[in-house]
Amino acid sequence: MKKFLIVLIVFVIICAGNMNKTTFTLTDYFDGEYYCYVKEKKDNCINLGSFFMTDKKISSCLGESMEVNVTPDNIIDTLKVRVVKNEYLENGTTIIYGFSNLINKNVKVDNKRVNVQIAITESKTVVGWPVIMGSY
Repeated sequence: MKKFLIVLIVFVIICAGNMNKTTFTLTDYFDGEYYCYVKEKKDNCINLGSFFMTDKKISSCLGESMEVNVTPDNIIDTLKVRVVKNEYLENGTTIIYGFSNLINKNVKVDNKRVNVQIAITESKTVVGWPVIMGSY
């Protein structure tokens, strides 16, 4: 009976610890202009069509993007991204698609799982998950 009680206590402690874990958000890693993609309007958000700009975390985010002032290599290192594909557009924009184990959601690009997209233009760098749904 003592062993059962000890196992039960350990199980409850583990479960309680997991309940306090927060979901992934770019705001935990970077500073910048932040957008959260949601299905419906939420409190403390500005409706920008299919996505919202906010300064608060929203638990129901379907994805996020953020204009950041760090290098793409810094993003890749910080989020532990495995680069899947690079794309170079005629206007000089570079798009990097990658996968990070820090993020649970993903989409398929060229039949490969992707959950991080980085867009680099002459004037800015934007990172998003699972992909950037706004403009870059």
